[in-house]
Amino acid sequence: LDPVSCPMYCFTADQVDSHFKTIHEGMPKLNASKIRDICLPILDDILKEKYAFTIFGQPVDPVALGLTDYYEIVKLPMDLGSIRKKLDLNSYRDLDTFRFDINLGFDNALLYNPEESDVHSLAKNLKKQFEGTYRKAINIIEKRFENDRLNPDNCLVCGGYEIKYEPPAY
Repeated sequence: LDPVSCPMYCFTADQVDSHFKTIHEGMPKLNASKIRDICLPILDDILKEKYAFTIFGQPVDPVALGLTDYYEIVKLPMDLGSIRKKLDLNSYRDLDTFRFDINLGFDNALLYNPEESDVHSLAKNLKKQFEGTYRKAINIIEKRFENDRLNPDNCLVCGGYEIKYEPPAY
């Protein structure tokens, strides 16, 4: 490669390491705003389901529901309303944490409620729906990332197109 035209020669060692780390992670680094843009439609899709908001849209109130053993069984409570607030506040720094929180909410319901209960069935179905919707969204992002990397005008390592690569001025 011609050192004058290759942007990698303009990078510091840390920038090169960061770019190569992006390749190994398989997807670009996403900022909190982009994570929100990806995750919010997925969450809204789940909340549109019948009874999803009613049952999973706010934290469980064990006192009001008479669930004296709730905190003994459920160690990390999570609900879709809290996830929505975290998205609105741009608290998520990666997609895996969002996925973990959604699954935690449903897993708590599956753990606490008996298999024959309506809440257990709803949690199981919504968890399955979420996984399908989430996987589709991730596949779209990964395809877009690969297409960006194939574009000769973009960085061949990270697929970035927002940065202008120019040789350093000496």
